[in-house]
Amino acid sequence: MRKALVAGIVSLGLLTGCSTNQGGYTKSADVERRLMQLSDVELVNKLGAPTDELQVNANSKVWTYRSDDDFINGGKCTVSVTVTGGEIVSASVNSQDRSWISFPLGACASIIGNLS
Repeated sequence: MRKALVAGIVSLGLLTGCSTNQGGYTKSADVERRLMQLSDVELVNKLGAPTDELQVNANSKVWTYRSDDDFINGGKCTVSVTVTGGEIVSASVNSQDRSWISFPLGACASIIGNLS
């Protein structure tokens, strides 16, 4: 019985660790606010290279980050950021958590994991 209890606690800890992020973000609006505080260089340092990049005009581009399907979190996440002249002028976070294991924004953990 004791082994089963310890195994359950360890499993829960692993699942929790897989679906959380450094900043502890649970609301899209909080992530969007934080992203707006970064420069384009800081964004790349924290989130890495974007999945897609769309050049809107000579000064503006939209960077999109997409999560892979995650069997633990059971959802998808898309983060889009508009960069103008090295400054982030808008940000959008769309998280589709589909699992009871996911915390709010659990599907975004692979993208915003280093955002603090």
